[in-house]
Amino acid sequence: MTDINKAFKVKHGIEIATIAEALTTSTTTGTGKLITIAETSKLAYYSTTASAWRYVGTEAVVYTPPAASYSIQYLVVAGGGGGDHAGGGAGGYTTGTYTINPSATLTVTVGGGGAGGSLADAVAGVDSTITILTTSTGGGYGGTDAYGTRINGGNGGSGGGASYNGTGGTAVGGQGNAGGNGYSGFPYTSGGGGGAGAAGQAGQVSHAGDGGNGKTWFNGTTYAGGGGACYQSNDASPPGAGGSGGGGAGGPNVTQGYNGTANTGGGGGGGASAVGGNGGSGVVIIRYSGGTVGSGGTITSAGGFTYHTFTGSGTYTA
Repeated sequence: MTDINKAFKVKHGIEIATIAEALTTSTTTGTGKLITIAETSKLAYYSTTASAWRYVGTEAVVYTPPAASYSIQYLVVAGGGGGDHAGGGAGGYTTGTYTINPSATLTVTVGGGGAGGSLADAVAGVDSTITILTTSTGGGYGGTDAYGTRINGGNGGSGGGASYNGTGGTAVGGQGNAGGNGYSGFPYTSGGGGGAGAAGQAGQVSHAGDGGNGKTWFNGTTYAGGGGACYQSNDASPPGAGGSGGGGAGGPNVTQGYNGTANTGGGGGGGASAVGGNGGSGVVIIRYSGGTVGSGGTITSAGGFTYHTFTGSGTYTA
């Protein structure tokens, strides 16, 4: 070991690397070593605070290594379907992992919830997307009463529930579950909307169908619950409960169904002889390990991860 190497090791606790290691892949993050810059014959070290090589003494930056690609995890939830007599289906629930390069951009679109129905039919939820990665499909609408033309539930990320003797809507594979069927006899209860974690319950003799439960993501929040249903006749059969994850409950007696919770993709609850609840808007979340690297959305941190939450459309920049 040379005298200068010994001196730097005593003072700084680091050793001089060989000139062959200068600015190569093996030393671009060579913490704990000094290198000799061939062009200037000066010593440099890697600064972990600046993420760059600096000259010893002057602290001038010699070289900044390019940022490395990193892994992100994402959640994409579409808008929930509107309730009518039956509960609306939850918005599609999609997750995944992707390796992204520094400065790359991802366009995020967050879908709105579908309007509840009464005199007008209920409306399906709107898709949510991350460009080049995935699209989650909006939740299916809830079926209308026996006098309407759409007693079957609408298809969607999760299917809408059906009224009377109709059939619940189907779900997109991997995004949700089917809506519940209607009960064809008295008291003509409707089915609950499907959720990301479970199918909507069919209409029962004792009560209207409950919405299917949603799923819980890494942040501990549950999303994409189906809307609870109501009954068709004017007796006092209990309405269905909304599924966990923002599903709106069915309206009691002749009151309006409850809306799905905003930014959960919950389906709207059904309303007997009144307006069904609106579906909840969707949400997109991107997370990665460590401190903040990217930009876009509302940025929070928890458990060693950084979260970018989009409650409206925007852009994520890596």
